[in-house]
Amino acid sequence: MDQEEQEIKKTQKPKWWKPFWILTIISYLFPLVITYVFFREIFVRILAYTLIFSPVLGLAYYFRIHPSRNFNKFMYILTGASWFFLAVLFGGAFLIAMFNLPPPTNFIGPQLFLFTFFILPPIIGGIFGFLIGKRRNYRIPYGLKYEETPKKSVE
Repeated sequence: MDQEEQEIKKTQKPKWWKPFWILTIISYLFPLVITYVFFREIFVRILAYTLIFSPVLGLAYYFRIHPSRNFNKFMYILTGASWFFLAVLFGGAFLIAMFNLPPPTNFIGPQLFLFTFFILPPIIGGIFGFLIGKRRNYRIPYGLKYEETPKKSVE
């Protein structure tokens, strides 16, 4: 195959492309109708849920097929922030319940409480997530390898 034939083959859609999109649309519309018929849910609300869910599904597919270092960096930061936030929130609640302490707003005030429990932990967790990701070179965990795009060799 020469260069032109390879470029034409790259731009053509595969045979499964059209049936895939037809089945995707049917798989979205069929549950809408079933939900409306059996549960008498408001059709506009069901349609809104579907329209909200569709881009999320598309993004999940895109990021699974086309992994990128920036997305992995974002996920490390988000994961660190989430875990640290949950640890501080539930850890603080556990300690308050265990030692029968008064609510923290009684002795540090509501502004400092909100800052200490809801703003500071995600920031610190995000920094930890960033440092862990940097140490791992932002690779996806669990054996899924991050592959750099191959560099074109000059011939």
